[in-house]
Amino acid sequence: AYSLNTTSRIKAQLRSLDIVLHIGDISYALGYSSMWDVYFDQIEQIATSVPFMVAIGNHERNWPYTSPGTFNNSGSGGECGIPHEMRFPMPTPARDSPWYSFNYGSAHFIVMSTEHSFQKGSSQYSYIYSDLKSVNKTNTPWIIFAGHRPMYVASKDSGYPDGHTYVAQSLQYALEPLFQSYGVDLALWAHIHGYQRTCSVYQGS
Repeated sequence: AYSLNTTSRIKAQLRSLDIVLHIGDISYALGYSSMWDVYFDQIEQIATSVPFMVAIGNHERNWPYTSPGTFNNSGSGGECGIPHEMRFPMPTPARDSPWYSFNYGSAHFIVMSTEHSFQKGSSQYSYIYSDLKSVNKTNTPWIIFAGHRPMYVASKDSGYPDGHTYVAQSLQYALEPLFQSYGVDLALWAHIHGYQRTCSVYQGS
């Protein structure tokens, strides 16, 4: 019911939208392929009207012992990111490397996977670093970053390895210096089933 409310509101505003970003937890199919069909029926009017870009979330990718750097839980229902990748062919660098960037209007978008390793030395970190370095802010003065699990969050869930604040601190340690150095203007996150926002923030303040 909640997702129907969301898509209904998006449909009502379609004429004023330029692009839609769905930042993880896409269909909640959890191994039931028919749920992907239900989801695509639900978003058809939107996705055929404006660019519809996605990020991978825990309910698309996570499954025990399937890939280094992913959280060791069963959030995807065994899908391991495959139905998501086959249905949403984003401009990623390789299979099971669901991070990418693109320009749209005056903005440069970078989409990461919080479900893969993002620490310094990882292939994803190298991609993000190289991409940020290459942005021409004359052509695209706005840099917008998106990922599923949030870098800042009001939550008391701090447990290892995937507690909200534990992951947030890991993202801050790995990526926040890059955001500061290369002038990321806006970061969009998901995962928490509640609306939160902040003003500009760096190192917790």
